Amino acid sequence: MPDSCFQGASSSDQRVSNAIKWLLSKDTSSGALVIGASRTSADELVRGVSISGKAIFGWYRLTLLQVARSIASWAVVEPAPSVGHLGQKAILSRAVASLRSESALGRFVKVADSPGFVQAARDTIEEVGLQDVSDDQLQSGTPDFGLLVSAYRAQLRESGMVDRVDVYRTATEALVNDAFTHPFLSLPTVLLDVPVWTRAEIELIRQLAQRSSGVCATVQEGDTRSAEGLSAALGSEVTVDESDEDRPLSRMRRRLFDTTSAIADDPPSPRLRRDAREALKVFSEAGEHLECVEVARRVHRLANNGVPFDKIAILLHSPELYRPHLEDPLDRAGIPAYFSHGVTRPDPSGRAFISLLLCAAEGLSARRFAEYLSLGQVPDATAEGEPPAEADEGDRWVSPDDDLLADGEPEETPQLDLFAQMPAVEPAAPVVSGTLRAPRRWERLLVEASVIGGLDRWWRRLGGLEQELALKLDDRDDLDEATEERLNRELEHLKSLRAYALPILTDLDRLRKPRQWGVWIQRLTALATRCLREPARVLSVLSELAPMASVGPVGIDEVYRVLAPNLLELTERPESDRYGRVFVAPIEAARGLAFDAVFIPGLAERLFPGKIVQDPILGDRVRERLDPVLATNEDRVQEERLALRIAMGAARDQVFLSYPRVDLEHGRQRVSSFYALESLRAMTGTLPSISELDREAQKDRSTRPGWPAPKEANDAIDHSEFDLSIIDALLDADPDEAAGSARYLIESNDHLARSLRWRYRRYSNAWTVADGLMIRKESERDAIEQHRLKTRAYSPTALQAYAACPYQFFLKAIQRLSPREEAEAIERLDPLQRGALIHDIQYAALSLLRDRRVLPVTELNLGQAYAVLEEAVNGVAEDFRDRLAPAIDRVWRDAVAAIHADLREWLYRMSQDETGFVPWRFELSFGLRDMEKADPHSTADPIEVESGFRLRGCIDLLERNAKGELRVVDHKTGRVRIPDGAIIGGGESLQPLLYGLVTKVLFEEAPNVFGELYYCTTAGGFEKRGFELRDNALMIADRLAETVDASIERGQLPAAPKEDACRLCDFKSICGHYEEQRTERKPDIPQLTWLRSLT
Repeated sequence: MPDSCFQGASSSDQRVSNAIKWLLSKDTSSGALVIGASRTSADELVRGVSISGKAIFGWYRLTLLQVARSIASWAVVEPAPSVGHLGQKAILSRAVASLRSESALGRFVKVADSPGFVQAARDTIEEVGLQDVSDDQLQSGTPDFGLLVSAYRAQLRESGMVDRVDVYRTATEALVNDAFTHPFLSLPTVLLDVPVWTRAEIELIRQLAQRSSGVCATVQEGDTRSAEGLSAALGSEVTVDESDEDRPLSRMRRRLFDTTSAIADDPPSPRLRRDAREALKVFSEAGEHLECVEVARRVHRLANNGVPFDKIAILLHSPELYRPHLEDPLDRAGIPAYFSHGVTRPDPSGRAFISLLLCAAEGLSARRFAEYLSLGQVPDATAEGEPPAEADEGDRWVSPDDDLLADGEPEETPQLDLFAQMPAVEPAAPVVSGTLRAPRRWERLLVEASVIGGLDRWWRRLGGLEQELALKLDDRDDLDEATEERLNRELEHLKSLRAYALPILTDLDRLRKPRQWGVWIQRLTALATRCLREPARVLSVLSELAPMASVGPVGIDEVYRVLAPNLLELTERPESDRYGRVFVAPIEAARGLAFDAVFIPGLAERLFPGKIVQDPILGDRVRERLDPVLATNEDRVQEERLALRIAMGAARDQVFLSYPRVDLEHGRQRVSSFYALESLRAMTGTLPSISELDREAQKDRSTRPGWPAPKEANDAIDHSEFDLSIIDALLDADPDEAAGSARYLIESNDHLARSLRWRYRRYSNAWTVADGLMIRKESERDAIEQHRLKTRAYSPTALQAYAACPYQFFLKAIQRLSPREEAEAIERLDPLQRGALIHDIQYAALSLLRDRRVLPVTELNLGQAYAVLEEAVNGVAEDFRDRLAPAIDRVWRDAVAAIHADLREWLYRMSQDETGFVPWRFELSFGLRDMEKADPHSTADPIEVESGFRLRGCIDLLERNAKGELRVVDHKTGRVRIPDGAIIGGGESLQPLLYGLVTKVLFEEAPNVFGELYYCTTAGGFEKRGFELRDNALMIADRLAETVDASIERGQLPAAPKEDACRLCDFKSICGHYEEQRTERKPDIPQLTWLRSLT
C-alpha cells in the first residue's frame, strides 16, 4: 500500500488544514487527485492549497461517483449510457408492470401503485446492489423483493443502459487490471470527508489507493461507518487530531453524545465557560418563518460586525421545509445567499402538462383540464382560436438538465413521506401573450357547462351551454345592461373555449393505449409544443427518457408516475460563484467545508432529529437476516447524530441553534429537540431542563409576540420592520411628545398617505368623494350627463337598484359591472334556466290558445287548454333539451314535471278569474332588438313616458277586458317579496308601475290601466300584487324620475345602503363589509328616505 494518512477530527477546519499540509508536503508536479464529499468541498480544498502558494495546474477535483464514472467510461470501448434517476424509475415502473401481469408482485401488490413506491424501491435496490448482496441471498431471504430486483435488472439490460451499481463495478474491475491506465492513477490522492458506507465504495477506494502515489483520507469524528470503511480500504486505522482542544466549540464537539466519560469530572475553566456563551447561542421563535426571519437578522448583525457573508452558513436538516421560509427573509434583508442545491419552486409548465396527462388518464376529466387552464400556460392561439400546430420533430429536442448535484444525487425524500399523496396538479383574441384573461373565464364556463368527462360529452355540453347563454339573452326583460353585456362576453369566451379545447381533447383521447416509450416521447413532445406556452422544461425531461425508446409497452398511468415527480417542481440552479454569499445547504453538503459562523435551524422534535422509521421495502428484521451491513434503525439513529456533528464541526467560532415553538401548519406546540439540550450539556457540563432551555432561548430575543418587528429599529431587516419598530416605540410614548414623530412615513410613502386620507374621509361625518360617486367639480359632470334618464333608456330592473343603494345603481346600471356568476349545483335546474323555460312555455301556450281560439280559458274549455299546455310544454322542453344537453337527465325530467304542474295550476286559476280580463299581447317588448319570441306589436325603440324618461323592457302579458281597460301582468317565478297593496315596494318593485306608464303611451285609448305582479308558481303561492294606475301612482312615478335623474345630474350616487341591503349585494367586495354601520353616521338623504318609505 502506498504512503497513506488517515486522520479524524471533530473540526472540519482542522481536517481541511491537515489535508492541505499533506498536499504541500507531496510532489504534485504531475498533478493531484482531490476527491471531496461534494464538488464544492474539493474546490475549496484546492483553493486553500493555491492560497499557500503551490501550483495547482493539472489537479483533478471530483466526487467519488464522478471518479468512478470517468474510470468506467475509459474501461469500455463503447460505454453504455448511464441511466439517470428518471430513467431508473421508468425502468422500475416497467418491471413492476411486468410482474403484475404475471401475478408475481407478492406482498407489494397492494402498494405498488402508491405514490412513492417506485422511489422507495429504487433506493433499496440501489442499496443492496452497492452492498453487493447476491441474488441467492435475496431469493432465499426475501423472494418477493428478489423477483423485483431481477425484473429491474432484466429491464435495465434490455434497455442497454447502466446504473450506479454497474458504474462502480466496471470501474473497480478496470483498476484491478494492471494494464489499465488512466490520468487519475499514480497521483497523490486526497479523500476529504468522503462518506464510505458501501462495499462498492470501499472496494473502489482500495483499488484506487493501490494505484496512487499516496493517499490522505479525513473523516468526521463520529462517522463510524465511514471510518471503518476507509480503514478496510486503506489498511490503516484512523488517528484523531485533538490539537484544538482548548477552543470552546472543539471541547463541545468532542463531548457531544459522549456517554463514556463524566463531563462533570472535567468542568470547563471560567474562561472557557465565558467563551462558550459566545460560541454557542440558542434562540426560538413562534414558527418556522419567524425563526428564519430571526436567522436573517442575526446574519445581518454578524455582517455588521465584520464577518464576511461567505464565512457564514445556514445548514438545514429539513431543507424541503426550511428553504422556502429562508428565501424571503434573506431577500428582504438584502443578504446574498448561495443555495447549494438550488431553489425549488412549483413549475407551472410542468404542472400544466401533468394536468393534461391526468385529464387523459381520467377519461378527459373536466376538473383536470380546468387545472391546466388555471396555470396560465395556454399558448397563443391561431387566428381561428385553435391551439398552435405541433412543432416539427427536429425542433422538439431540448437537452436534458445536467445533474444539479455534483454526484447526481437528488435531495433525499424523508421516508415518512414516501407514500404521501402526490399533489394534484387560470381584446378579442382568446389568448393574448399567455395572459389568463380568457382561460380564467374558461374555467368557470367548464363548471357551468357541467362537463365531467368523455369526448362526446364535451361536445354536447359545450354546445348546450352556448344555447343556454343564447336563451338567457333572449329573456332580456329581466336582464339589466351589465348582465346582458356579461352574457355576450361569456358567449364569445365559450366560442373561444370550444375552438381551443376540443382539438386538444381529441389529441388527449388518443393517449390512452399502452405504447413503447419511444412512441410516448414522440406524442408527448408534440403535445407539449402545442399546449404549453413555455415547453422547454417538459421537453428537457422527456429528452432524458430518449434512451428508453425500446422499453414498453407502458400505459398512461405508468407514464404519469414516472414524469410527475420531475415535472411538478423546478429546481433553479444556484449562482455559479458562492463567494460573497451566505452558504445555505443541507447538512450533508457541509462535509469538508468550514465557516466562521454556522446556523442550525429546526432543532425541534420530529424535525431534527426526524422520526426514525424502517425502510418500507425491507424491514430491519429482513435486513439483519440478509446481510448485517444493510442499514437498520440503529444506523439511522447514528446518522441523525452524525448530522449534528457535521453541522457543529463546520463552525470555527460560533454556532447558532434555533427551533420553532409552534407547528403553525397543524396548530400545535413543538418541543425543543433533545439535541439542543445535548449541545448545551456538552458545552457547559450540565444538562438543562426544557424550561431552562426555553428561558435561554428567550434571553437574546429582539422581537415580541403580536408585533412583527424588533424592539430596536437598528435590528430591522428591511424598511417595513424599521417603520414598525418606530411606531411601536411611539405607542407607549407621551402623545404630546410623540405627535408628528411618524410623519416621515406619510412623506416617504405616497400610497400610505393616500390610503390614510381616503380612510379618514370614508369615516368622517360628511358625504365625501370616498363614499362612492360624489362629483364636486362642474367639469366632471359632463361625463355623467349622457346617463340621465332623458338621455338613455333604462330597464325597470336597473332602476330598482337605486332604492337599495345609489352606488349599487351606479356600478350596475351606469358602469355596467356584473358579478361573477356562481355556478349552480347540477342536482337542480339553474333559476335563470327555469325562469326562461317557464316564460317560453307560457308564450307558446298563450300563442296556441289564441290561434286555436281557446281564449279566454273557462271551466268549459279547461280540458282543451290543458291539452294545449301539454303540447307547449313538450315542444319547448324538447327544444331546450336538444339545445342545452342537460347534465343529468333525471334532474331535467323532474324540473319539467314540476313546471308542468305549476302551469296547470296557472291555467286553472286563469279559468277562475272573474275580472273579465283576457290575454291580449304576449312578450310585448320595447327598446330591445333581436327578440326571437316577441309580440308582433313590439317596437325596437325605447318608450318615453309622461314623466319624461325613457324605458326599455318586455311586458310578459297584457290583458284587456270588454271596457277596453288594460292590465299589465309581470310574471314572477320566485318567492313573494312585496307586501300586499304595495305599488313600488320602497322603490324595489318598479315593473308594474313603469310598464303601466309604457302601456298608457302605447295604448292612449285605454280608459284605465292596471298593474299586477303575479307569482305564478308554487314557490310564490300563486299570489298577486296589483293596483290601478291613478293619480297617486303617476305622482310617485314623477317623483321617482325626478329623484333618480337629479342624483345622476349632480353626480351624487353614494354608497348609502338601506337596511340589510349589503347582505345580498353583488358589489360587497368593492365597498367592504361594514357599509351600513359606516354610513349611519352620515347625514340623511331626504329624497332617498322618501323613496324607501313608499309602499
